[in-house]
Amino acid sequence: MILQISAIIIAIAFVALVIYLIQTLKSLNATLVVTQQTVNQLTEKVTQIGAEVTDVIHSTNLVTQDVRRKMNSLDFLFNSVSDVGQIVNVFTSTAKKLITLKGGAKREIS
Repeated sequence: MILQISAIIIAIAFVALVIYLIQTLKSLNATLVVTQQTVNQLTEKVTQIGAEVTDVIHSTNLVTQDVRRKMNSLDFLFNSVSDVGQIVNVFTSTAKKLITLKGGAKREIS
């Protein structure tokens, strides 16, 4: 009789353990399903972001090339402005020398 009662208690404990494990596995399965959905959504978002980043990099490269081209086309203008500045400097220096010479010559005459 004790053997039968022990076997029944062991069987009940085993059934309780199996029921607990089934509930735990169901809960784990639900968590894994949600995790899989999240990973799938993240994969889609990362793919979209990657495509957008590629577009932004391409646009940035185009803008950079355009700016370089425009800066190169302005080089001659800056060179011309530099030349004009040098000419004005020479002209001013010559004018100062002439004024100084004329002023000095007038003082000697007076």
